[in-house]
Amino acid sequence: MDISTANARNRTGYRIDDELLLTAVYRSTAVLPSTAAPRSPGTAPEPTGLRPDGYRPGVCPGERLPHVRLTGGPARVTSTLDLLGPGFTLLTATDSPAWRRQADATRQAGIPVTYRALDTGRQREATPGQWERLVGAAAAVLVRPDGHVAWRGTDPATDLRAVLRSVLSS
Repeated sequence: MDISTANARNRTGYRIDDELLLTAVYRSTAVLPSTAAPRSPGTAPEPTGLRPDGYRPGVCPGERLPHVRLTGGPARVTSTLDLLGPGFTLLTATDSPAWRRQADATRQAGIPVTYRALDTGRQREATPGQWERLVGAAAAVLVRPDGHVAWRGTDPATDLRAVLRSVLSS
């Protein structure tokens, strides 16, 4: 509120608190509740709105996909954010044939989704284990084109087409 009030009074300049904006959580039926294991003990609960106490990266549905630094890959790929495609993106820690098949079947059904793994052998996390601490060991994260997490889950037998149909029909 203080930022909004200051912006209204000062029409010559406009200030945005980037950290506060990063804490914004998208609330909509276009994001689905997580089917992954809950956050580990001691971490923040599922978010309910802006967090004025500061940004804490997470991958709960509705949150912005956090930056995890990558190394060893193509020059233009230095962050998880660089892995996002023009449509939906399904991210996993390592290459998973099961999740890859889900993405392929979804794409063949006419829903634009790109599959990406953080660790490709050459490309990997700059800080090992950072992604797993955020997401969980076997989780996949579905990211919307706007960078918000649409869904996350742990079971590669989940019908990704059904998940995306639900997100898109909302």
